Amino acid sequence: MMKRTLIWLIAGWSLLWAEPTLYFGGDIVTMQGEKPQYAEAVAEENGRIVFAGQKAEAMKRFPDAKKVDLQGKTMLPAFFDPHGHLLLTTLLVAYADLNAPPIGDVDSIAKLQEKLKAFIKEHHLKPGEWVIGMNYDDTGMKEQRHPTREDLDAISTEHPIYIMHSSSHFGVANSLALKMAGIDDSVKDPKGGKFYRDDKGHLTGVMEEGPAYAQVMMKITPVAPEVAMGAIEKTLMTQYAAQGMTTVQECGGALPDFMKLLYAMGKAGRLKVDVLAYADPDNAALLKGVTHKGAYRDHVRIGGLKVIMDGSIQGYTAYLSKPYFVVPKKLEPKGSACNAEYKAPLLLGESNSSHHSHHPDAKIAAKGFVSRPSYKQEELDALVSDALKKGWHLMVHCNGDGAIDMLLESMKKAKPQGEHRSTIVHAQTIREDQLDEVKRLGMALTMFPSHIYYWGDRHAKLFLGPKRTAHMNPMRSIIDRKIPYTIHHDSPVTPTSILDMVHFAVNRTSLKGTVYGADQTMSVYEALKAVTINAAYQHFEEKAKGTIEAGKEADFVILSQNPLKTDKKKLRDIQVLETINDGEVIYKKENLSK
Repeated sequence: MMKRTLIWLIAGWSLLWAEPTLYFGGDIVTMQGEKPQYAEAVAEENGRIVFAGQKAEAMKRFPDAKKVDLQGKTMLPAFFDPHGHLLLTTLLVAYADLNAPPIGDVDSIAKLQEKLKAFIKEHHLKPGEWVIGMNYDDTGMKEQRHPTREDLDAISTEHPIYIMHSSSHFGVANSLALKMAGIDDSVKDPKGGKFYRDDKGHLTGVMEEGPAYAQVMMKITPVAPEVAMGAIEKTLMTQYAAQGMTTVQECGGALPDFMKLLYAMGKAGRLKVDVLAYADPDNAALLKGVTHKGAYRDHVRIGGLKVIMDGSIQGYTAYLSKPYFVVPKKLEPKGSACNAEYKAPLLLGESNSSHHSHHPDAKIAAKGFVSRPSYKQEELDALVSDALKKGWHLMVHCNGDGAIDMLLESMKKAKPQGEHRSTIVHAQTIREDQLDEVKRLGMALTMFPSHIYYWGDRHAKLFLGPKRTAHMNPMRSIIDRKIPYTIHHDSPVTPTSILDMVHFAVNRTSLKGTVYGADQTMSVYEALKAVTINAAYQHFEEKAKGTIEAGKEADFVILSQNPLKTDKKKLRDIQVLETINDGEVIYKKENLSK
């Protein structure tokens, strides 16, 4: 007993006398206030900021501190991931990357097949072992269609093969994978999902939404826990810490087994960043006792409930109030005029649709295809009311304005009180009248400006038309209303680069160089706030993170240039040189003078 007490005393004294670190010699942007503010020096001790102010005073107060000269580099609060998917990003790192240009090079079915064949060979997979591919994009391939089971069978009939769409709303399996999952032509569509069929009623291998494709994914041979933890650890360092993030989000994937892995990693000291996880309604049992004011346990915290109200715009599964601009023949209602911009103020009435169903038999508006929501209104009302009563933070995925209409209706019925900060995720087609309601209800928004760069040209040509594309992610309208906002990468849908997100939000330029919605751009400082203090506020962590000021966690990112002093067209060229969490350097690109 005496020996144990002595050990604790020694550990306590070592922490008490931990050497402070003093940073100076560069632009230190504190991210406090509505306009940029700078500190000449910052002192960190025991993982906390103990001083931010003038260098002369810092030198006087901390004469024995370890000195770090930034050599003209820029320090900001570490970036906070406002919305993304750690679990799926880990799968992207571990399995075959099928991204279309410009993220990857899979621009055809043939290239996809080539990639998967190479994956089998490179990993020496034996017959019967699973082949997994991530992030194919049908709209980025020349065939402009989903791969089918026959396309995957052409790769191998000895390996079960499963690939996931870049939106995470679709998956495709080959014949062997379907057989192993016990799925054949007699299968019925599950509540919340759909199995696609050809004109003769045979399964194509394409599956829509989790309740369908999860039946295949559940058959994938799980890796050993140590292998899984190693993959998570690698992903956190290479995809998140290397991009300046010290708080990482798993939104909706707080599955029991995944949470066990995270807690085990945290307890073993293998988490160098904070992981903030959200559970979906099927795993709401994980939220017992959880409130939005919860604390981290070994760098892990469950933040609340994630609800998915619709699908993706590029998958034609986002629920719109007005028809899609150009609709594939298989979705187009007979006699509709879907190939022209729809201008009439058509709003949909109540839907008689079944829960979670989307195309190809989705609800049709008076003049075109709009898809349908994931929940009936009364189901959503119950979910929202229950979450708010229990003090859960709500993150609700709504890409289409039709889905947003339903969410706002549920919020009005629930009559939220206080700072609930319920957040609409993506909200890409949100209307001006809806923004007024968001403001009145005390809600927040996390926007997806990366879509303008990666898919903007296709949105204008195919999905939404030029007018609605120009109003996608209406950041200026949001900021002018003083609605709490953030911007996100939604990884693995787009890469985890925070500076890319800032660049896209500031410039709103597409791959082809077209500016969509010049009147909706934001300033560089506003974009940086979105991924620092605003992100911390959105998740009830603003007292600990998001700014550089005494008392907060010593979480910093050091950049090669000051974004506030850089040509806005070159923001993507700025490099993350160092990431610091709780005073510990967890990522370093190059040496800084001591």
